[in-house]
Amino acid sequence: MAEHYDMLVIGSGPGGQRAAIQASKLGKRVAVVEKSDQLGGAALRAGTIPTKALREAALVLSGAAGTGLLADKRVIRRDITLDELSAVTREVMIAQLRVLEDAFARN
Repeated sequence: MAEHYDMLVIGSGPGGQRAAIQASKLGKRVAVVEKSDQLGGAALRAGTIPTKALREAALVLSGAAGTGLLADKRVIRRDITLDELSAVTREVMIAQLRVLEDAFARN
């Protein structure tokens, strides 16, 4: 049995997210097709979010910056490991994925 959708969104990156949620808010039945097993597209897994999170983690953990999303992790050190940077980056990505999943679930 075929299902009826008013809109098909290909990809769950930032553009697809906004298009799908806005259409849903307007009462449309929307399907989102994502080639990955997770929502968010490349922006969440390989693009803007992880690269900026990595940069911010390096600044915060080294003491060069202490505001924003990671302000509570601020320390002044020079022996920061790649594992520490990766862990902070993963935390940010997971938090962003939860926000996205919640937005899709609500809409």
